[in-house]
This record gives sequence, structure tokens and C-alpha cells, in this order.
Amino acid sequence: MKENIKDLSDIKQNIMLNNSSLKKKEVIAMLDGESKFIPAYYSMIAEETIISKGKKLLKILEKYPDDIVRIDPFPSYIGYKTADGREGSFDFYLNKDDIWTWVDEWGVKWMHTSDSVGVAPVDYPLKNYDGFEQYVWDIMPRGSFPSRIESANKQIKNIDSWNRKFLVGKGDMVLGIFEKAKFIRGMDNLFIDFYYNKKMVQRLIRELTNYFLAEIEEWSKLNVDAIYYGDDWGSQKNLLISPELWRELFKPYYVELINCAHRNNLSVIFHSCGAVTKIVGDLIEIGVDVIHPLQASCNDHSYLAKEFGKDLTIMGGLDVQRELITGNKDQIKKSLYNFVEIFSKYNCGIILSPTNTIVPDTPIENIQFAFETMHKISQESE
Repeated sequence: MKENIKDLSDIKQNIMLNNSSLKKKEVIAMLDGESKFIPAYYSMIAEETIISKGKKLLKILEKYPDDIVRIDPFPSYIGYKTADGREGSFDFYLNKDDIWTWVDEWGVKWMHTSDSVGVAPVDYPLKNYDGFEQYVWDIMPRGSFPSRIESANKQIKNIDSWNRKFLVGKGDMVLGIFEKAKFIRGMDNLFIDFYYNKKMVQRLIRELTNYFLAEIEEWSKLNVDAIYYGDDWGSQKNLLISPELWRELFKPYYVELINCAHRNNLSVIFHSCGAVTKIVGDLIEIGVDVIHPLQASCNDHSYLAKEFGKDLTIMGGLDVQRELITGNKDQIKKSLYNFVEIFSKYNCGIILSPTNTIVPDTPIENIQFAFETMHKISQESE
């Protein structure tokens, strides 16, 4: 019989918040280029993995405290409020059996199955732009509502010595303007918009940017040091759109978001999966402080390290797609040390972490060994 889902989630949350390290100054010094310290962030783990591995995994997490603490006020795929007005809770959905669906606060319909990890959109609220104004006014949430991240404030207040921990605000910032637009319009519609309906897609991006600008302002009122923002721009081999189109449609809005964060003394950790080498220079240019994950299978680490040097801070190194699932200890160790060697050679900033969430079919022995190796590398850098 599986252990109680809510109990496991509560224990995990307590570990993440209160068992984390007191190395805020060291992390900030690394981001400022004044330290060779390599922070480690371990707990990027799917809820389904926590359920699958249970307290064995939680005991491993207890042993390896995060140097970076992500504050998550609500599940990004559910939202602050569910369609029936309840506060969003992934625990509720994970207790469901077989296939189940729900509509989030943005009007997107999602699906999850009991034998899978993560969720997938199955219906979209803005199939055409005839209802654009109504959607913006009646359905789209407002990032300026303080209650949206009220639980984040409660989490921070409950953290022991929060003023000595590097805190990162997450929430639905992990699904940025591109991800939100994709789920609101549907991927096929949105990609057609990029070429045949730029005026309307730019209006949608404008509204989404306004939402995130307001949410950043709300985060700035809390005691966080950074925000974690995400838009997945890469496939396994290339960008999803041309760099020129990316620069035309999205780069100006990213400039607004990053400038807003920096005005409020917040660093920006920018997550983008896949082959994104072609826009790494742009992300650095507009002020992104940390890029995650720049997977080795999709990006040339030697080129990136040599090309951008001390201007690049990379977060990642623990390959959750291959080495962590099918690799042995020697392969995991070699991969992590090679990652550090390549980027430290050119004075890049480094944060060790999984390249994405750790999934249930990962051997727990590999997780434990990987975390042990990451911890050792981090300690050696002090």
C-alpha cells in the first residue's frame, strides 16, 4: 500500500524549506563572479517520483540540503484556483485513479493518467481571436493579486533562518509567455500565428508579459533573491523557430521581464530545454543571470564555455534523460566531473542540479550516488 501522498508531499516540502543550507552569501558571490563556489540543488523531483520511492527518497533528500530553495506557492499546471474555486493542489489530483482531467484558471484543459508523469493540454480556451478581449478581461488571471502568492509568503515565514538562504520564487513563472501562449492557443494555432497573424499574437504576448511583470512585482515584496522563469525553446536538435523570429517576437518582452526583475534586485534563472545554443548569447545580452539546463545531448558545452566564459552561469549537469536512468556509477561520476571541468576552465558560473525533474523509473541507487557526487564537488569548490 502506498504511503499517504499528502504526508509525503508535506515531508518533502519541509525538507526543501528547512533542511537547506545557509549559503546565501556564497551563492550571491558566485553569481557576481566573485567566488568559485559551486552550489548544488538536488530536489528537482517529480511528485510521482516521491510517491514511487516514498520515504527512502525523502531520507536521501534529508542528507543533501539544497543550496538554493525554490518557493512554490501553487502547482503551475493547476494554478492558484481550480475551476470550482478551490485552491490548487496537486495532491488532490494524484489521488485520482486512471485518466483524469481538469480545467485550470487560464481555461486550459489538462489530462493526467495514473501511470504517467506530468500532464498534457487537451483543450484550449482561445481557438480563435474573435473572443480575445473577452478572454483577457473575463478569464485571464491578474498577476497583481497579492493573494496569488500568499502561500509563498507563509512558506518563507516558516523557514528557519530564511535570511541566510538563497530563495527562488517559482509558481507559474516556470510556464512563461511562450508556454502560456502555446497552451492558450494550442501549439498548431500559435505557430501559424507566428507567420500569418503576428499582430494578434503580439497582442497576446503583450497581455502575458503584463501578467508576469505584475507577478514579478509581487515577488519583489517577499524576501526572495531570484525568480525561476521558463520557456522551452529547443527541440533535440534545433530551436523551434528561427533565431530571427524569436528576436522579433519574444526578445523585446524578455528584456522587459528581466529589467523588471533587476530593478527589484532579483536575479533571473531562465529555464529552456533542448537545443538553444543559438540564443544563449541573446539571453546573456539581455541580462539572464543563470541558464538552465543546456543539456549536453543538445548543446556543445565546450563551445558555449569558450564562447561566453565568465558571462555565462549554467545550472544543470546531472543528465536525467540518460545517465541517471540507465548509467552506472562510473558514467554518472564522469559526466558530472566533465561538466564542471569544461565550464570551470573558462570561469563560467556553475550550479549543479538535475537537467529536469527526476522521474519514477530512475533507480534510487543512482539518485543517491549522483547526489553524493554533487555534494562532494560542491564541498571541494569551497
